[in-house]
Amino acid sequence: MSITQQDRAVLESIYRKVLGREKRYFSVDEVARESGRCPDEINEILRVLSDEEFVEIKPFKMGRITHKGVLEVEGENKPEKEGIRQSVMSKIKELTSGDSSVYLNIDALAGEMKMMRYEMFDVLNFLQGEGLVKIHSRMSVSLPAE
Repeated sequence: MSITQQDRAVLESIYRKVLGREKRYFSVDEVARESGRCPDEINEILRVLSDEEFVEIKPFKMGRITHKGVLEVEGENKPEKEGIRQSVMSKIKELTSGDSSVYLNIDALAGEMKMMRYEMFDVLNFLQGEGLVKIHSRMSVSLPAE
């Protein structure tokens, strides 16, 4: 099942609100208020987006965009992000020599790449969603065991 233009517009609004970050939450009430739509209409759109696994709705009217939702919004318009993701992945492979038993400190990796910690986590969360890396206790990252 594909989503409608109306559903996609709400998904894009959520994407902008969370700055394209999977782990950042949004308020369902705020999305409804900003959309100018009635609460029932927004709830139905969010249900569809949730059924399609583009968003997850949590208790207390909070939600987050999923990896699938990020990919849906970014579509073909992600060359800048893709370049950053590829350079981080290359650096991880270089520093670990391709060995999945070698763990890298995330803060050190961010420093090596001249990135802020939150920027590195955004990239690493995306790469983990793709199955390319494994984040360990928010402190280290490794290549996944094969």
